[in-house]
Amino acid sequence: MKKLHKSIFAFTAIAALNAAAPAAAASLVGDTVSCSQTGSGSSFTCSPSTAVVGSGTEFSAGGGTFMTFDFGANDLLINMLNTGSLGATIIEFSNLSNAFTSYSFGGSTIGGFDASDVSLTNGVLRLNFIGTNFNAGDTANLSVSAAAAVPEPSTWLMMLFGFGLVGYGMRSAKRRSDEKFETKIKNITYGVA
Repeated sequence: MKKLHKSIFAFTAIAALNAAAPAAAASLVGDTVSCSQTGSGSSFTCSPSTAVVGSGTEFSAGGGTFMTFDFGANDLLINMLNTGSLGATIIEFSNLSNAFTSYSFGGSTIGGFDASDVSLTNGVLRLNFIGTNFNAGDTANLSVSAAAAVPEPSTWLMMLFGFGLVGYGMRSAKRRSDEKFETKIKNITYGVA
């Protein structure tokens, strides 16, 4: 029984500490992201309009013949599939799971597309392709961060329950220790060996 109490105590302590640990920077993998074309060029709608970030390309624009957008754990790769120019295309991404919080421009081989063409406002990442010229194979990349998820109420409940079990285990251990001490004192006092 004593070993069982120690096992429960150790398991509960570890679970409580894990639940209380601060969240690491959120990965985009598994997040649902929406894509929309907000410029006047109607041929550059995003396909699909929402996607779950995972392996492979999430979005294409221009009927899948002009450009693709591939999100990774903390980045976005833009790949031009054709040669041409764009006059009125602005693409916006919203992270529907955990809002985008920051980005940094990694570089571009797309003519006319640089850091000044990227912005982030209220969690919406905006890419301005107006006046760009490109060749097939041109790319641009960004590092993108999202807010860490807030723990669910059930996680908080589990953590509080865990702390309660830890407290109970500590109190039980102290009580057993006190009882053993009292027994030893009585035995010494009454001369019991």
